[in-house]
Formats: sequence, C-alpha cells, structure tokens
Amino acid sequence: MRESDAAAIGELMGRFLPAVSFEQSGRPSYGELPELFVSDARLIRNSGASPEISTVEEFVRARQDAVDAGELISFEEFELSETTELFGNVGRSKCVARSRRSSFGRPTVGESARWPGTTSGPVSSFPSRSQT
Repeated sequence: MRESDAAAIGELMGRFLPAVSFEQSGRPSYGELPELFVSDARLIRNSGASPEISTVEEFVRARQDAVDAGELISFEEFELSETTELFGNVGRSKCVARSRRSSFGRPTVGESARWPGTTSGPVSSFPSRSQT
C-alpha cells in the first residue's frame, strides 16, 4: 500500500465524520459529502436486518429531511479503530465507529463496523499507476 493512498483515505474519513456530526441546535454539513465521493458511489448501511443501499444524494436527502422535521436532533459519529486496504486502484478503510444520536428527543448510542465505499463512508478515486 502506498502511504499517500492510506493518508488520502484517512483524510477523507477525517472529513466525513465531522460532516455528518452535529450538536443539538446545530446543523449537519451534509452539503460537503458529495465532494468526498465518486459520482456513482453507493453507501450501504449494514447494521439492520437487511442492508440499506443509497446514493450519496439519497443518503443526504433522507438525513436532511429527518433533521428538518425535527426527528434527528443531534448526531455524532467518531472512529474507534481503522484498517485501510488497497486492491489495485481501489481503496477501502474499515472503520469501527461509535455514534450518539438524539432522535425524537431520545438519546441512543451505537457501535458499528463500516467499510467506506462498500458499506458507508467516503470513496475517492485514486490515480491509476500510470498517473503516479
């Protein structure tokens, strides 16, 4: 793995988590998410009975609608651990994260493992070997 690729993935996660996190009476920075992903990226939330698959636009719209309706009052997600892997020109970072949210005034705490790009989180295109 090239160190610069691992650093780029780490930088993307460092931008993704704050963009989806916000305190009560604050606003999320969902508008920053599209620039972190390739145009046809899919986010897969795999913590329920069946995977929830969405485009970046669908992900943002659903969460923004919940915020605007007062259903999602606050949300914080932070990384507990991370493993980065590269497969040719494709990279992914497994992130074990903890989240805190307040929905409908009820706080909840959860923990999950995510594969950004294949489950949830930012995906960036890496230059081909001919471009490096």
